[in-house]
Amino acid sequence: MQYSALVGDQAFEFSLPDTEGTVRRLAEFHQLGPVVLLFVPTASGWASRFQFWNFLRHYDGFVQLATEIVVIAGDGSPQLRRLQAALGLPFVFLADPPGRVAERYRTGSGAATLLLDRQGIIRFRRNESWFRRTPAHRLLPIAQQLTTPLAVQ
Repeated sequence: MQYSALVGDQAFEFSLPDTEGTVRRLAEFHQLGPVVLLFVPTASGWASRFQFWNFLRHYDGFVQLATEIVVIAGDGSPQLRRLQAALGLPFVFLADPPGRVAERYRTGSGAATLLLDRQGIIRFRRNESWFRRTPAHRLLPIAQQLTTPLAVQ
């Protein structure tokens, strides 16, 4: 199977440690429902924190749609664990300090937001500058389309 980072392509499978050091696979998340991937160079920067706050404001909407929010950051697991606890964020944080997964997804030196469906197909993608991030309310309608059952004919 060919993996790519373009809308309509199968997302690249990866494994990264979470804040507890448990290695998590991308497939664990998208098999349950849509997944928002937030790639950030560092989770502690003010632009990332603002993006987290924005997604936290809309978190109930994502939960209702069974959509997981996964942050992939260039920080190590201990730093992410402290930040997650300090800010009370319910998202899954995955550590990618060497930036290999971010590189594979071609995020460049900035951030990126992707939305995957249950099959792991990329349905939304946007590379972002350090100060301009995709707002959560823009992804909710797309996630809703991905979770709405097709009408029976």
